[in-house]
Amino acid sequence: MYGGTYSQVRYSPLDQINPENVETLKPAWIFHTQVESDTGHQTTPVVVGRAMYVTTPMAQGNQQVIKLDAEKGREIWRTLIPLEAPTLCCGANNKGVAVSGDKVFLTTVDARLVALNAHSGRVEWTAKLGEPEEGYSNTMAPLTFGNKVFVGSSGGDFGIRGFLKAFDTQEGELLWTWHSIPSPEQGGWEGDWLEAAPGTGLTLNRDIPAEKAARSRTSQAWRRGGGGVWMTPTLDPDLGLLYVHVGNPSPVFDGQSRPGDNRWTASICALRIEDGELEWGFQYLPHDVWDYGGGSPPLLFDAEFDGRR
Repeated sequence: MYGGTYSQVRYSPLDQINPENVETLKPAWIFHTQVESDTGHQTTPVVVGRAMYVTTPMAQGNQQVIKLDAEKGREIWRTLIPLEAPTLCCGANNKGVAVSGDKVFLTTVDARLVALNAHSGRVEWTAKLGEPEEGYSNTMAPLTFGNKVFVGSSGGDFGIRGFLKAFDTQEGELLWTWHSIPSPEQGGWEGDWLEAAPGTGLTLNRDIPAEKAARSRTSQAWRRGGGGVWMTPTLDPDLGLLYVHVGNPSPVFDGQSRPGDNRWTASICALRIEDGELEWGFQYLPHDVWDYGGGSPPLLFDAEFDGRR
């Protein structure tokens, strides 16, 4: 899967290639997708048995998924997915697929989740994730667990309200949605009005009184607060938790229209797999005005700290 395992450490335990023989490697095959793109191919090939699944960036009005024979580099099938006119927040790339049972899942830059038949490449179902004209797009590789497929939102620079959604893998039914920007009924996004970054003490150079004075005219800013979940989540089956890295607030570099800490932007949040409820959140950069939101999925590793796992 994308990231290697649910822990997203991208480490392979295979030892057939090692420091002693790596210099003897030579190309076995080269496959050309025939897709040209200014953004390049950012996909992570996913291999299941001898099958390799590769996605392409948007080009000539479509995205593609290609199934290859991983031993020979031979194309088995290719599916073209026509796109509506998307609003590209962050490029036309695609990071890859998720595979579960007889289905292959991918997201599209016009904000859809598509399920393909792994044997034939035909489209089994499609689910809309958001409206492209409102700034929503998608580039992430989905994640599957049990009967659920999880997918977040790109478009954090375009004034969206970020989310992570869970769909049923068989029928495409929406099971739950977690919004990275909490509504006022959910506690709001203003937070604790912190003047320093948690854990470091580094000043955020905020004018807290001015921010609080602006609340009356910015009460609806949370509806377009950004917080895209554009990287593949990490998952702990034992604890029943998903870990998501939430991106920057919107507008990115101007915090005047979004007073408060702007939770849960620039944060790592743990969600319950079953219902998407927030278990805990850590905002490492409240009221981010530098676009310092994270650029990778969370990583899980086993360690003991003060008697805790």
